[in-house]
Amino acid sequence: MRFVLQSERYFVRFCSWLNAAGSIWIAMLMVLIVGDIIGRVVFNHPIPGTPEIVKLSLVGIVFLQLAYVLSQGRHIRTTMLCQRLRPNRQDLLNMLASIIGIILFCLLLKSSWGLAAEAVTTHEYELAGHLNVPVAPTRILVLFGSILMVIQFGFNLLRTLSRFLRLNKEDS
Repeated sequence: MRFVLQSERYFVRFCSWLNAAGSIWIAMLMVLIVGDIIGRVVFNHPIPGTPEIVKLSLVGIVFLQLAYVLSQGRHIRTTMLCQRLRPNRQDLLNMLASIIGIILFCLLLKSSWGLAAEAVTTHEYELAGHLNVPVAPTRILVLFGSILMVIQFGFNLLRTLSRFLRLNKEDS
């Protein structure tokens, strides 16, 4: 279990760097959007491709930051039910949530794989007037983020299972 905990620490550190990269990406998008607005209002000439860049960037940002948010336990959840349960029942519910998360993100991986491969091989672009915005980086980030989520849900499952077994051992 010590190896798993050490691995999770390194993994979370890696995810925190991705989270920071996503935050920097958000700041760059803010500058782009403000520049687009100023160009549109003041010069009657917006920055070409801004809506397409923002649309594709938002998906990439979400999948860059998703695993770190999960590792910190910051996703929205309903605690009203969980707080009323005994600790071992809470652990069972958390393990179920982790298993469902692993299944869902594996399904997302499976369904996104072909789209990402096609975007890379066909050089798929989002057309924005005279500017072509490549779609492949966003599709690859969906795959990458999904893999990170499966790994983080796996760490959560192992950690919760360990606590569950320890609590049940103490109760016996």
